[in-house]
Amino acid sequence: MKSLNGDELYLIALKKLGIGCCPNLHSMPEEGLPTSLSFLNVMKCPLLKTRCLREKGEDWSKIAHIPVIKIDEKV
Repeated sequence: MKSLNGDELYLIALKKLGIGCCPNLHSMPEEGLPTSLSFLNVMKCPLLKTRCLREKGEDWSKIAHIPVIKIDEKV
């Protein structure tokens, strides 16, 4: 998997999302993640990890609204 399709994520009021072992996943959906999300866990996704760095990553603005973000065991 190389990208997430945001359309699938908006079908439900998603509270928690875990993404793991996706070394080719390189970005979050363009429209961002659902505002209902309260927990995001990303593990073993090196390209995505870089893009989700707090205030520095290219995808930070897409996930900044999530109260708890855990990337490779760091909250």
